[in-house]
Amino acid sequence: FDVSDSAPTNIVQWVAQKVDGAYADPAMKFVVISTASDSEEALEGAEAYADTLLDMGSCTEVDVGDAAIVPSTSVCYELHFDMFSHESTYDIDVMGVDHIAIFAEHFPTEFERSTHYLLTTDGEDIEPVHELPEEHDDDEELPKAWGIVFLSCLLVNLVTFSGVALVGTGVLAPGKNVSDRFQAILMSFSSGALISCAVFLILIESSHYVASEWNEAEVDATWRWGCAVIGGFLAPLVVFILEPRKFGCSGANHVQAQATTVQVQPANSEKEGVEGGGAAPVIATESFENRSGATILAVCGGDFAHNITDGFAIGVAFKLCDQSMGWGIFAATVYHEIAQEIADFVILTSPECGLSVMQALIFNFVAGTSVIIGGLITTAIDVDNGTLGLMLAFGGGTYLFLGCVETLPRALEKAPMDDPDKTKEHYRVVLYAWIVGCVLVGIILINHEHCMPGGDDDGDDDEAMGDDAHAG
Repeated sequence: FDVSDSAPTNIVQWVAQKVDGAYADPAMKFVVISTASDSEEALEGAEAYADTLLDMGSCTEVDVGDAAIVPSTSVCYELHFDMFSHESTYDIDVMGVDHIAIFAEHFPTEFERSTHYLLTTDGEDIEPVHELPEEHDDDEELPKAWGIVFLSCLLVNLVTFSGVALVGTGVLAPGKNVSDRFQAILMSFSSGALISCAVFLILIESSHYVASEWNEAEVDATWRWGCAVIGGFLAPLVVFILEPRKFGCSGANHVQAQATTVQVQPANSEKEGVEGGGAAPVIATESFENRSGATILAVCGGDFAHNITDGFAIGVAFKLCDQSMGWGIFAATVYHEIAQEIADFVILTSPECGLSVMQALIFNFVAGTSVIIGGLITTAIDVDNGTLGLMLAFGGGTYLFLGCVETLPRALEKAPMDDPDKTKEHYRVVLYAWIVGCVLVGIILINHEHCMPGGDDDGDDDEAMGDDAHAG
């Protein structure tokens, strides 16, 4: 902010107001740093000090009416708002200072009802010269993350070749059953990754984006977000219901073809049968070609629909300001795709489906390309924060279904139920694998910072500032 016109008082005032009868928060961490100029470089230079100060466990408490706040690179303030007044005002001493940078825990517009958040003592608005992230004109097209979305989706698609790795190592061979323990570890691992990704990353972020779009009443955001999550949870079930019926084979336990015998009597004699030395019963074997074809269609069609949802989730995540979320969703997707693609490979190369290794890999790869399609579609379209949030919530619901209904139960059902001790051992292994999958995605949170959506779509001049908000 340029505060060079603050004479003769050398004071500027920070104003926080109640909105809809309440402050956005009863208190807020607040840092003011003087800068040598009003350039963006000067603002970025002050950011390092502010990040350290805002991470401090405690800050100097300031109530309304206390001594003026003094710009400093070593002091963090905590503003306490006056709950008995509709407005709280704090003086900032800018004697000998021409430019200041302000960093706070909240958007300043969250406390703005009828008065601008920074004023001179004459009541004149002081507008920011720069903000981090820098605001853009409404008509200016923001850069799209084509490269990173395509790369991440392509890497997910390449997971379809997981079967080759297992064949090469001898763990898997066409027509060979994968051990129940190995399947259970894969499924449980992917379940932990999916659920932690949904709970720690997707659902939290999506709720903030939806709330930023429908902020007049809490119920407006709640029912939209809830319906999106439930819709995503039920979507895989609907896809499964609409899939062609799976005939002929099923992953771990191949269904063996059974012949149907039909006794045919000669047309010219009711007596001549087996007794008269007539024709012996004709054995008719039902063809399973159409059944294996339906199974291949079901496997590939289901994968196509499921993978395009993964692509949507990845594309939306990389539209947000913190790419760690995008990589978190990418990691969870890879984990569960490994388990899924190996299961598909087992089905497609089973004797009943009859595909060769190369044919199975081609079918899997083609079905998996939908993740790239979904990612690029989401990157191409320009949508508001609310729609992004709803798409993300839908993906979170889908991940919850896959983690809670699809993968974890399949891991548990592999337990040898005839021996209680072995059953308990199996459950322990499943639990350990689940925890590992959960932790590997949770690691993403170490450097992940919640990214509040930017300003309003109606073109308001005040661009919102993030959790460690920056304005200069």
